[in-house]
Amino acid sequence: MGLLFPQNNAEEIASFIIQFSHSKALGTHIEPHIHYIQDEATSPIFKIDYKWYNNGAAVPAGWTTISTADGAGAVFPYTSGSILQILPFPDISAIAGEDVSSNLEIKLYRDDNVVTGDVLFKYFDVHYIKDASGSKSEYTKWS
Repeated sequence: MGLLFPQNNAEEIASFIIQFSHSKALGTHIEPHIHYIQDEATSPIFKIDYKWYNNGAAVPAGWTTISTADGAGAVFPYTSGSILQILPFPDISAIAGEDVSSNLEIKLYRDDNVVTGDVLFKYFDVHYIKDASGSKSEYTKWS
């Protein structure tokens, strides 16, 4: 199961919003990446347009775009067959004044002619540094 992203078609978009856990260390970067089925040596290019903002704050009018072409490259070596691959985007620096449970709005799409045909996207994931198991109250960190 997954989403098929066609070759060189930035109009096929997966949109979602992530609200970060209260356990995220405030002011630290995040590491976004995708998991997809790789069945040839070349990696496709995915892009995300994102907005990161606090609850109760103004939603940014514009989007910031990053690409897997600017990331670290595929995590696992490809030899043959179909494998579940991880493809990282560049790290994203924390927003100024980040609060507990800030929001990351995402538009994910494929924008390349590098890999011919469809690519099966499985899921989007974000790694981040934790500094607590949660929070004492709904809108503040453990102190």
